Amino acid sequence: MNDPAEPLWLTLHDIEDLISVLKEKHLQQPVHFGLGGRDKMLSALDRPLNTWMHEGEMNLINLAALYIHAIGKTHALIDGNKRLAFLSASVFLNRNFVRLVEPRDGFLAELVIALMANGMSLQEFQVVLAQHADEI
Repeated sequence: MNDPAEPLWLTLHDIEDLISVLKEKHLQQPVHFGLGGRDKMLSALDRPLNTWMHEGEMNLINLAALYIHAIGKTHALIDGNKRLAFLSASVFLNRNFVRLVEPRDGFLAELVIALMANGMSLQEFQVVLAQHADEI
């Protein structure tokens, strides 16, 4: 999970596709960009890339955790920020040949909620996330 090659990053188009998936699954909730949402999302998408480029972070799990943190905390959507954050990180990892494995239903969702509520640090989140990831 520490491949020196450049990871396959997420784009705004990818995020818009994921938002469409979330809209289909959660018809009763307003899953769409809020005021300034696209710009906020572009900023969130840049965080893992900038960390990779400027800080030399190569660990895919840590980069995925940065996607979750940045997308979840930016509040670019009216509703569904945490769901989109987790889904985005999962897609990023799958593109880069890593999958997350839940020991039980809802486990990873609970972690994301704890991270977003400042119930755990980003570093703690990265450690736990790594414990539930496998190369594919």
